[in-house]
Amino acid sequence: MKEPIMCPHCGKELPANYMVMKSYWVPLRPGIIRALIKFRAAVVANNRNSIHLLKDMSGTRNELTRHEWNNFSRLRFHAMVAKVREEGLHKSGYWLLTKRGASFLKGEIAVPAKVLICRNEVIDHDFNHLVDVRDVMGFRPAFETIDDIEYEIVTPEQAELQL
Repeated sequence: MKEPIMCPHCGKELPANYMVMKSYWVPLRPGIIRALIKFRAAVVANNRNSIHLLKDMSGTRNELTRHEWNNFSRLRFHAMVAKVREEGLHKSGYWLLTKRGASFLKGEIAVPAKVLICRNEVIDHDFNHLVDVRDVMGFRPAFETIDDIEYEIVTPEQAELQL
């Protein structure tokens, strides 16, 4: 009987019919960061950190494009988002914004530019090349809440005088 083949990265036994074990680097790119920006906006708009990508974002200004939708789950490899768990089980389709994701968007932290994935798990980080949101996007997104907006209450009469 043949000796089992073990994955050199994670140490798990590979299936007998599995010939090649592939690993690949997942970089942070503007497309997935745009999805993260929209996701953060959806968290604020819904006033909760448990967002369903279809139910809560479709038909809104935060709706993901096809590219953003297809690549959204890559954000989990960078620990920017995580699947919502209830009673130890994943709540299907629901995601949350992690503290790391929020800090990254605010420009407070730099993270590895890419992570190495094997069997859907992170096995390495590129700590030699750290990036912040400005490096990836070319700018730091501005986020406003109602408390961030400075405004003045003007009566209709005052508004007419300003015209």
